[in-house]
Amino acid sequence: MTGLSVNVAQAAKVDVFAEFNKKITKLEGELKKEKDVTKRYDVFLKSFREMGELRSKNPRQAEEKEINMSLFMDSLAFLPEKKEFQASKCKDYKKEVNDMMKSYAKDQKEPFVDKAFNVVDLICK
Repeated sequence: MTGLSVNVAQAAKVDVFAEFNKKITKLEGELKKEKDVTKRYDVFLKSFREMGELRSKNPRQAEEKEINMSLFMDSLAFLPEKKEFQASKCKDYKKEVNDMMKSYAKDQKEPFVDKAFNVVDLICK
């Protein structure tokens, strides 16, 4: 039983939201460095999976943090698997995220949807 309580204590020490934000920042940096669009997409997919795992393997965060992380993930979840990704459809991918931003009230700014749009923009440059 003590082994279980240590694992729970360690999990509670993980600031999922801070780690999530670090992963976004790292992803943006890696996307800016990579010249090939296919490789940028590989970087995105790897990072997206890691973010999903971070969230699923750790305790829920405060509601606002969960909402922000969900907005980011949900705004990118429509992107296809690697074999279906086409650089020629980047305009459509950006439009999809942009349309998600428009679904919110005009006076309401959703920074994590903006971050998702930035990620798609960096993939497609």
